[in-house]
Amino acid sequence: MVETAADRLQLSLQYSLSATQALTLIIDKDGIPRNFDSVAAYILQNNQYIDALELVPRGVIQYIYPLEGNEAVIGYNVLEDSARSKEAFKAIGKKDLFFAGPLQLRQGGTGVVGRLPVFRQNRFWGFSAVVIRLPTLLKSAGIDTTGESGYYFQLSKVNPDSKKEEYFLPVKEGSSNQQDASISVPDGEWKLSVKAVDGYKTFTDVLPVTILGLLLAVIGGLLVVYLGKKPARLQQLVLEQTVELDKSEKRNKAIVDALPDLVFVIDKEGTYIDYNNPPARKVNVPKEKLIGKKVNEVLPDPVAREVMDNLAKVFATRKMITHSYQLKEDDELRDYEARYLAQDKDVLVLVRDVSETKKAEQRIRDSEVKYRTLVEQATDGIFIANFKGQFLVVNPAGCKLSLYTEEELMNMRIHDLTLMSDLQNMPFKFEEILAGKTAMSERKMKRKDGELIDVEISARIIAPDRFLAFVRDISERKKAENELRKSREDLRMLSNYIESVREEERLNLSREIHDELGQQLTVLKMDVSRLSKKVAGVDDNSQANFDQVISSINDMVDTVRKIAAQLRPGLLDDLGLVATLEWYCNDFTKRTGIKTNFISGVMEDKFSQNINICLFRIFQESLTNVVRHAEAQKIDVSLVRQGKQLILMIEDDGKGLDLDSISNRKTLGIMGMKERAMMIGGFYHIYSTPGKGTIVEVAVPL
Repeated sequence: MVETAADRLQLSLQYSLSATQALTLIIDKDGIPRNFDSVAAYILQNNQYIDALELVPRGVIQYIYPLEGNEAVIGYNVLEDSARSKEAFKAIGKKDLFFAGPLQLRQGGTGVVGRLPVFRQNRFWGFSAVVIRLPTLLKSAGIDTTGESGYYFQLSKVNPDSKKEEYFLPVKEGSSNQQDASISVPDGEWKLSVKAVDGYKTFTDVLPVTILGLLLAVIGGLLVVYLGKKPARLQQLVLEQTVELDKSEKRNKAIVDALPDLVFVIDKEGTYIDYNNPPARKVNVPKEKLIGKKVNEVLPDPVAREVMDNLAKVFATRKMITHSYQLKEDDELRDYEARYLAQDKDVLVLVRDVSETKKAEQRIRDSEVKYRTLVEQATDGIFIANFKGQFLVVNPAGCKLSLYTEEELMNMRIHDLTLMSDLQNMPFKFEEILAGKTAMSERKMKRKDGELIDVEISARIIAPDRFLAFVRDISERKKAENELRKSREDLRMLSNYIESVREEERLNLSREIHDELGQQLTVLKMDVSRLSKKVAGVDDNSQANFDQVISSINDMVDTVRKIAAQLRPGLLDDLGLVATLEWYCNDFTKRTGIKTNFISGVMEDKFSQNINICLFRIFQESLTNVVRHAEAQKIDVSLVRQGKQLILMIEDDGKGLDLDSISNRKTLGIMGMKERAMMIGGFYHIYSTPGKGTIVEVAVPL
């Protein structure tokens, strides 16, 4: 009983070591834990005899799972607590798991704490620790503390400093008989004791008396029967032995029949004495024609000579011999394996047809050759590593990619080929790989010559302790992408420049039309008016003609103003964006009959010229699209400021758009508006559903 409990307790402590070692794997080379909560939850889910897991950087508890109920220990410095730091420093000195306790836990209750020191770059990082509460520890060993089972258990240890025995459980009185067992722990030994409760007798106390009484009773009964009925008893014994021998023979026959092998019995001269054939096995020679035959009368000469040699060897050495050979059956060459076992005067030979096994082995070898050829000829680097990052297998392409030899890579870790900045921004996806998913990533690989190349990595778990990674050099692809991106940026800059030149031309043209042509029309109007006054009253028809000319001149002035405003509203430069949008909405309503509302939440209208021109042109183009395509009755325009963004929203109640068809057509108007927004670091987006109107949103940074 005590040994069983001790074994269970020892196993529980071994689980603690495995848990702390597993937890250290999430601490990267720079000492940064990754995915602590999810990994700790997974470990606890698979280990019911641990209550909490901790990571203790520099001796300070900063990570604990579960947090609920353990909040009190966050920030606690183990190394600065003189009452409890001794065990922690011993763990650092031994560089191994060290248990402290039993002790009062800061989060409440009693338990033991196992701390495994963690080192990174040959420097002490902190501890990976397990917390086991005393009830959990006792439960893991199946220890009953109530005495209801009839026994009292006690768990104790000798304090390595005071040399006094310290007890985990309250001391209770019981029987003087006690059994002890030792449990090895990193700080010495624990002692598990068990003794009977008063009123109970241990099994070892009762057993000798019980056996003695039973033996006396049996001997007495046998003596009476022997003296009284000796002849009948002898007859009964013979009958029983006969039945038992018959059962034994049938049992042995059943065992032999169950064997998948042919079983032959051959004497020293090579004569078949007996054989047994499993029902499913086809044989060329029936039993009645085989018994009494010599080996050379049944088997081909080469095989027969090998069999006779093996018979001589097994008789001489009395050791089992294995013999492989081939026989031709039905025009097919089949493989056999025979085992020779020496008996008193003959040899037992067990023969098994291993043809299918040989074929399977050959298929495996062929598959291995194909696999090795595939791996060695692959253009992508293939790496197999464990979850500590140590390389186990690397193909030639992987060596060529990294510029390291296979021997060098076998002494390296995946971290050695990776930039620390990449690991901080994009750590390895071990948790995703452990979940059975394929982890894809793009990162920089540091080659032996110091050059950095872009690689694409696809990794997947292939065994509980290792994963397979395909590594592809994508430097050329990245170079092409960068060139394409630069080309797009150059085109965008060119487009921006063209738009700037166009806006400048519009501004100049607007001013020329407004100032020069407008002034000339005004002078013409004044001249015509003055001439009209001179001929007033002379000729009524002439006066009417003068009035018609003056009206035409007024219409021309209005047209010139409209053209100038369309090219570049003067309000945009004089009064700003808000006033220009409000004026344009009112003018748009008058011209088209579509009710256009404008709401502004902007208190201060002092934006850059680029923002003013960009938003106005997008606004102008959007309203033009509404007139052309939307069949709308109302338009709502809003301009608001949210944080460091200026947002323009244009919403109509028209027939809406099919965004997929627009995306396929690549309409120039929408593309132009998107480019305008991107030129000043903003974005342009359309929200629309056929029959439910359209919303245009433009956001630009301030």
